[in-house]
Amino acid sequence: MSDKYIIKDGKVVPATLLQWGKFLQNNERRVIFTMIGRRVHVSTIFIGLDHRWNNRGAPLIYETMIFAEGLKDLDAETFRYSTRAQAIRGHKIAIERVREFLPKAKETTVQFETGVLLET
Repeated sequence: MSDKYIIKDGKVVPATLLQWGKFLQNNERRVIFTMIGRRVHVSTIFIGLDHRWNNRGAPLIYETMIFAEGLKDLDAETFRYSTRAQAIRGHKIAIERVREFLPKAKETTVQFETGVLLET
């Protein structure tokens, strides 16, 4: 079983190293991005590289990270998912986590759909 995946015709499919590399060069991998205040952003992307430790369950090929300058309890927190829907839900949970530290900061979110920006 492959540990690399690409999105082809809207579906996640196993890929060779060469296919995966070309996909990473030529495709939008961002799923959703949120800026909270001036110092924190939450980013969810399709990584296409399975990050399971034990090969049990579905491949973990989406990733959400919190980048929180000056907030060491949050900075670099990482969450991984098997599907786009799980990743979007996880992104929202990560935002809730940031809100525990910055409840009143302004929030701006951009969702990416096959290269099209959707402002929310």
